[in-house]
Amino acid sequence: MIVPTYNRRDLVLQTLDALSRQEDARFEVIVVDDGSKDGSFPAIVERARALGLAGRGIRLDRNRGPADARNVGVLAARADVFAFTDSDCLPTETWLKSGLAALVSGIAMVQGPTRPPAGSAPPFFSHFMHIERLDGTFSTCNAFYSRDALVGAGGFDPRRIYCEDLDLGWRVQARGWVAVYTRDAVVYHQVIKQSPLEWLRWPGRLSSWPACIARHPQGRSYLFARYWVSSAHAALTLAVAGLIMTPVFPPALLLAAPYAISFSKRYEFKGKWPFAKALLHLWWDVWGWLTLARSSIKHRTLVL
Repeated sequence: MIVPTYNRRDLVLQTLDALSRQEDARFEVIVVDDGSKDGSFPAIVERARALGLAGRGIRLDRNRGPADARNVGVLAARADVFAFTDSDCLPTETWLKSGLAALVSGIAMVQGPTRPPAGSAPPFFSHFMHIERLDGTFSTCNAFYSRDALVGAGGFDPRRIYCEDLDLGWRVQARGWVAVYTRDAVVYHQVIKQSPLEWLRWPGRLSSWPACIARHPQGRSYLFARYWVSSAHAALTLAVAGLIMTPVFPPALLLAAPYAISFSKRYEFKGKWPFAKALLHLWWDVWGWLTLARSSIKHRTLVL
């Protein structure tokens, strides 16, 4: 198991606790401290020793990014299979056993479900992962690779600030390896509180999608109708087209209906300030769409 971490002292200790409870599997845990400044490394070493975890902790002298940190972990690992999770994640007790069971002959990559903790009520300004299918992101909060596939593809590309896990997965697939999804390898992703500014800026990360598709055109198979990152973005594109045409053809406003319906289904506006919440979510969708449009022009590859 390979776990990169950066300034998440309390969370990574919870991850180690969860990894120590894995059932029916022999494993080593390699935690790569990516230049943390919060005292993470000595705490990691102490907790791993107390839990009796086999493996090692590695401290990098500076923050080099998650791709580099994971590559360091890969180089230090001795196993033929790499199981990846993150330091804000809590794998269930059967996570490793289930992921390994799915790596049968000819299968090189396994992705499992990632969910917020059961019963959690995330604050409005927060971040967490929720994945329930083989979505093509190959997010390393919950991913398994055979050594042959990962090393053969050259590992993670440290030039990729975001989507380094997606980039690796698509390179591995381009070499003919097969990926599968197993619903039994469950990971719970901690809810990370964000400042309002962090939350508002988060859709900017979508800018990496057109660049990834430009490098890996086969990745379009994971997009909605091959051009949108989600069905919601396709509906938003229709809405934008409708608003542009409405001054000369008023019935075109009906094109906004699919987005309005999907918007009301995707977001709940209970509690205080429902109108403000709706405006903020609308900003989130529109800013993500505009980010993709701008990046599509830059990379001459249409992804919205």
